[in-house]
Amino acid sequence: VDHSFLQEMIIVVKNYLVKNGMFSPFMKLRKFKLREQVKDYLKFYTIGHISNVYFDYCCHPKIGDDIVAFKHSNEAHVHHKLCSNAINMIKEHKPMFFVEWSKKRPNRYKMIVSLENTKGSLASFLQFLAKFNINLVTIKLGESEEGHTSYFEMKLDFPEKDTDKIKEKILNKYKVIEFVRVDDAYKK
Repeated sequence: VDHSFLQEMIIVVKNYLVKNGMFSPFMKLRKFKLREQVKDYLKFYTIGHISNVYFDYCCHPKIGDDIVAFKHSNEAHVHHKLCSNAINMIKEHKPMFFVEWSKKRPNRYKMIVSLENTKGSLASFLQFLAKFNINLVTIKLGESEEGHTSYFEMKLDFPEKDTDKIKEKILNKYKVIEFVRVDDAYKK
C-alpha cells in the first residue's frame, strides 16, 4: 500500500478546494489528515471515523482475500473483491473506504460442545459466550442417535486478553469435547 500516494491525493483535493474558493474558514484542516484505523482485523485509511464494520452476507471474505469496503454513514461494509454485489456498487460509484487486512490475526478456536437437547440451551450457551466478547464465526449442528444431546461444532474468535481464563470458565460450565486453536482460515 502506498500511503504517501493516498496522502498526496488528499493534499491535491484540499488545494483544489482552496484554489476554487470552496474551502470555508469553518472547515478544519486536520479533517484532511489521513489516519489509519484498525477494526476487526482490518486496517482502514480514511479522513473520517469508522464506527462499525460489517461483513455482508453475500460473499463471506476470509482473512487474506482481496476485499473492498463501502461507506454507509460511519459504517464500513466489507465484501470480497469479486463479489457481484460489490462489483455493482463499484459501477454505481458508491462511496468506499480504503481497506486491507491487518497483520494481526484473530485468536480463532474450533470447539465441539455437547448441550442438552432442551429448549433454549443453545441460546443460553451463546449468551454465555457473548459475556466474554467471543465472536461466533461458524456453527454446525449434530445430534446423538437417541436425540438426547446435541453437538455443536463452532469456530470462535476470542478476545486477545484472558483467553486461558475464558477457556477455563467454558470448560467448567459446559461439556466440551474438543477445543483447539485454528491457525489457518481455510482449514476444515
